[in-house]
This record gives sequence, C-alpha cells and structure tokens, in this order.
Amino acid sequence: MTGTSFAQTVPVEEATPVVTAEEKAELEDRIEAAEKKAKEAEKARKKAKKEERKAEKKQRKLERLLDDIEDRKEDIAKGEEKVRKLERKLREGKSKGDLSPNEIMDFNEDILDEKKDILKDKDKLRKLERKL
Repeated sequence: MTGTSFAQTVPVEEATPVVTAEEKAELEDRIEAAEKKAKEAEKARKKAKKEERKAEKKQRKLERLLDDIEDRKEDIAKGEEKVRKLERKLREGKSKGDLSPNEIMDFNEDILDEKKDILKDKDKLRKLERKL
C-alpha cells in the first residue's frame, strides 16, 4: 500500500466567552468599587502624610520653645551672677575706700541696668512657659 493519508487540520476557534448584560454590569460595578477603594486608600495615605508633617512641625515648635526657655534661664542666671559680682566689687571698693563717688554711681547704675534686664528676661520666661 502506497497510499498516504492526509489528516485534515481544521483551525480550532478559541471560544470567546459570551458576557451577558448582567455579568457586564456586575464587572463594571466591581471595577468602580475597586477604583473607589483605591481612591479612598490614596486619600487616607495623603491624610496620614499630612498628619505626620503636622506632628513633626508641632514637635519642632515644642523643641524650639524648650530651647528658648532654657536660653532665657541661662540669661537670667548669668545676669544674677553679674549683679553679685558688681555688688561685691562695690562693697569691697567702699570698704577699702578706693571708689570715688562717680565710680559708686556707675556701679549702682550698672547693677540697676542688669536687674532691669533680669526682670525683662523673667517676664519673657513666664510668657514662654505659658505657651507650654
């Protein structure tokens, strides 16, 4: 037998699923719901980021305020130390009789100026502490 058989190949059409109107509407609803969820998630992410920045800003402001309070306390302490030194020099100079009346007046003016500065610093300190 010398015959050859040829098998015929018939192209197989891929079965395209038939989507009904109900299924199509359901798919569209699911897509819309997924898009809405994604939009809400993005909105929540942005809100969280904004809150984080707000909290960081508040923290920096608090740190600056605490630094300002500490600086003011240091200024007050330095001023009080300066007043003590001036008063000690004035007492020593008076007891030794080394100071002229003009020098005594200068010492007293310096002491008063420093005390005024201390009062201003204390007032500013109270205002800063109220902000806490």
